Formats: sequence, C-alpha cells, structure tokens
Amino acid sequence: MASNRVGSDYNSWINTLRSDFTRDLRRRNRVEAEAEKPPTGANKVDRVHWYIKDNAKNHKTKKYEMVHDKEKPKPVLRRGQLFYLAIRFHETFDQAKDRVVLNFRFGHKPSVSKGTMGVVMVNSDKLTRTKDEWDCRIDPGTRGKDLVVQVYIPVGACVGIYHLEVLTGLHNSSDTGMNNYLDETDCYILFNPWCKDDVVYMDDEQKREEYVMNDKGKVWVGSYKRSRGRPWAFGQFDDVVLPLAVYLLEISRVSDPERGNPVKVVRGISAGIEGGPDGENWDSIWNFHVWNDAWMARNDLPPGYGGWQAIDATPQEESDYKMQCGPTSLVAIRRGDIGLNYDSPFVFAEVNADLMHWGEDPQSEWGWSRMKMNKYHIGRAIMTKSSGKDDDFGDDDGEDVVNDYKNTEGSVAERMAIQNAIRGSRRAMQYYNIKSDGKEDVAFDLIDIDKITMGHPFQVNVVVRNESNEKRKVYAVLNSRSLYYTGVNVAHIKKAEGTFVLEPNGTQEVAMTVQFSEYWPKLVEQCLIKIYAICRVEETQQTWTDEDDFTVDKPRLDIQVSRREGSRRRRR
Repeated sequence: MASNRVGSDYNSWINTLRSDFTRDLRRRNRVEAEAEKPPTGANKVDRVHWYIKDNAKNHKTKKYEMVHDKEKPKPVLRRGQLFYLAIRFHETFDQAKDRVVLNFRFGHKPSVSKGTMGVVMVNSDKLTRTKDEWDCRIDPGTRGKDLVVQVYIPVGACVGIYHLEVLTGLHNSSDTGMNNYLDETDCYILFNPWCKDDVVYMDDEQKREEYVMNDKGKVWVGSYKRSRGRPWAFGQFDDVVLPLAVYLLEISRVSDPERGNPVKVVRGISAGIEGGPDGENWDSIWNFHVWNDAWMARNDLPPGYGGWQAIDATPQEESDYKMQCGPTSLVAIRRGDIGLNYDSPFVFAEVNADLMHWGEDPQSEWGWSRMKMNKYHIGRAIMTKSSGKDDDFGDDDGEDVVNDYKNTEGSVAERMAIQNAIRGSRRAMQYYNIKSDGKEDVAFDLIDIDKITMGHPFQVNVVVRNESNEKRKVYAVLNSRSLYYTGVNVAHIKKAEGTFVLEPNGTQEVAMTVQFSEYWPKLVEQCLIKIYAICRVEETQQTWTDEDDFTVDKPRLDIQVSRREGSRRRRR
C-alpha cells in the first residue's frame, strides 16, 4: 500500500489534480475578468476639476500656500461642509443613463467599514444622508460633458490626505463592470472649528480668528517677575506644514481610523515631535515652559470636561512609553481630578504643585525630613497672546490665563483642588502626611531681586529675626548659580557661608555681594540667575530654605539709520 502511494501511479494522479486545478482557475479568472469589464457605451472620465480657490474661500482655507501653487495646487477643505467638484466626461453626461460613483480614499488601506473610504452615489439633486455620512447632490451647473456636484464631507471624517476615485457605468445594464478613473490630486481635509457639529467647534469668531487664522503671535519667556513676549511666526499656512503634520501622525503610529478623533490626533502630534528638555531634568522646575492648548469636546470623559486641553510636545517624562503629554482637560486640572486621561497628574504638577525642600535626616525612616513647603511658587503666571490685540513693541497684548488652570492661590477652592489631587496619589499622601514637631522661633526672609542691569553688581540679602527670649546661633549659606530656563544649573557663580549669634528678639541681615566680573562669564541664554539660601538654628535644629530667580537685563539694541530721501527712520 505504501509503495503504491509513492510510486509512479500516485505521481500521475497528483499531476492530474494539478492540471485540473490550473484549468479551473484559469476559467474562473476569465469569467471574472469578463464580468469586470465596463459595459459597452459606458461614459469615461477625462479629468476632474476641484474649484480649489472657490472652495478654499468657503472653507476658510485660502491662506494655505498649496492652494495657490502655480504648478500643482491642492484643495484644502474642512469636514462638516459642502464643496464643489466637476467631472469632465468623454461624452455628454446623461443622468438617466450614466451611473457614477465617487470613492474618497483615505490612508494606505481604505475601508468603508473602518471609516477610511467614503462611497457616494451620484444620482440626485438633493442631499439624502445624515451629517455623519458622505453625500452629494447634482448642481444645476451640470451641462454637456461636465457633471458638477456638491459633495458633503462627514463631520467626523478623518483628517489628512484623500484621493478621489471615479467609477462610471450604466444604470440599466446587466453588466456590473465600471470604468475606473483615479485622480492623483492630494486633497487635504481638516478639522472645522466653524461647524457646530464638529467636536472642535468654537463659538467665538474673534477667538477663531486669533487661534486658527492668525499666523503670528507671541511666546512669553523669562521669569515670573520679568516675563516678556517674543514674536513668534506660527507659519501654519506654509506649503510644508500640512504634509509634515501627516508625516508626524504616521511616525507616531496613529491608526487611520483614529484620525477623525482630535484627542488621538493631538496626542499623536505630541508623540511625533522630537524635542524634550536639555540635560538632566529629573524633577526640575523650569523658569518658563511652552506648550499648546487645543480646543475640543472630550467625549471620552464625563460631561463637563471639554473646552481647552493642554498638549505638550516637550514634556519632562514619558507617558505610555513615549515622550508625549495630553490632551489634558483644563477643567480637570482646575478641579484636581488627576485620574482622568491623559497625563493629568503631570500637568497638574506643572502648574499647581507645592514646592517641598528636603534635608538628609538619619533619624527619619526615609532618611530625609521635610524642611519647608512653599504652596505658591509653582504656576504663578500662564501667559498667552490675547485674542484681538497686537503690540509689536511691548506686552500689552499679553493675557494671563492662569485662572483657567487653577483657582486663586490660597483660596478655599485652590486648597480643595490640591487635596483632591493628593487623594489620587499614594506618594503625595505620604509626602503631605509628614509633620514637623520641632520648635521654629526664628523667622527668615530672603529679599527678592526683581532685576539687575548688565554691568552692575547685585546683592543677596536675608533678614533673620529671633522671636524667642533666648540667644540663637545660626549657620547660614548663600549660593548663586546661572541656569537654563528649564531650571537646569549651568555654573556656580559665588557662595558665602558663616555663623552668627542672634540676641533675644534681635534682628540681623546676612548679605552677599556679587560683582559683574563674577557673574557675566557664567551667563547663558535668557541670562537667568538663581539664589539659594539655607539656614539652620543650632539650639532647636530649625532649618529654613528659600530660593529666588531673576533676570539680568541686557542693554536694548538701538539701531538708527541716516535719514535719506524716500526713506523713514526706524527704531527698535
């Protein structure tokens, strides 16, 4: 039996099977190919006209440079809105005879079931579908060989690049095959803040003009006491921006079906941008930091958490194994609801953390004891350019939006938000449960330095008051360093230390003078200096620390041009 199975008879039987299978496969392929052939007399497409500039005007996208490209202009449209499209045929278009289907293909594997391909039948002069479906109507401008339609883009359509495929056949024919015309034009579809049904809708025309249409603004830099606005060109209408945005979504691996969801899109943009802080920034405190707020509904969160959402493309820590942050609801941050997506604990700490100073303590079970807690050091100002205002030479167009992120410092609501956040973090509960039973009868006050001018010395002053009826021996250290705006130390500038005795109820000032020659070689961009003071009382082991940041003002550049005929004098 086995020998027969592997013998010549068996091999012949296998070869016969192969021949039969091959013959049947070829027959089926011929039948399918015949069935897919376009019916005789079916109209063919010559070209497609996108009415690029007219549509751009209606869709508020006429500022995009690619709309006006002389060689290959590209349509830029917004979802939740109609746009015009014309199709030129070989023969006169006959609505009763010609069957036309428009396929709007998105991504590398368009799929109707996944929402990445819109299929539209052209057969009516009315819109018949819902706002969540692709639709079209035949325009009265249709005549001769030109079919003119108005196409509706679903309000939840994916954003990015689409390509149009036009299928043509005959209505009354037993043939199912259709001619296929694939237009090579890249059609960009964007979110639509003007559409009430879009989750990014913003009901304020002035803010839409500022946050969507204005291509220049300001970014605030410096310290809290000396912040200033720097002009910033957003350049969102440059011809490279939309292709780059699509590229960022690709490298951040946002799936095609998710690209209609602004939550997923902005999170992908955050992950796709390689930035991040310079140097070692573990738990550092930045003098200033820049991030974006994006406006959208949050259907993935409980009601009430929509509106502005924080998104940070250069965060200080990973989220879901990527350097990304957000979108985080500002309402959640203000309430201390740190259990909501995405990255609420991190953003809350960025703007509303309490600053704790720790010292080594061998008596503590942790090895550390808390020396001081400053409740009002973090998040004192959050600056942005005010909508509808422009100040090219000053900062009158600045707007402090800190109240969008947190309640008034020291208010009951602000402390309740802190307590709400603490309850959501086991580590925070451990930190706040630490209590100090030591006597604290010496008061310390580090005198803030608002600013100094380049070339001048500065002085660090600490006023120490003994509030007890006994002498107190105090050890004090004053230190100054230059730093980056991220809070990372650059170089040591000067240090002074010493011990002194305070008489009962006495006051003494501790001072350190720093000369220009000592600090200027150590300065870097932004010219920021940090002062750090630490004092310890020998008799009670009371420890006090404080810090202060300030900016060294550089001379203003004054450029004067000689006055000539036909010219004007300008000054900055």
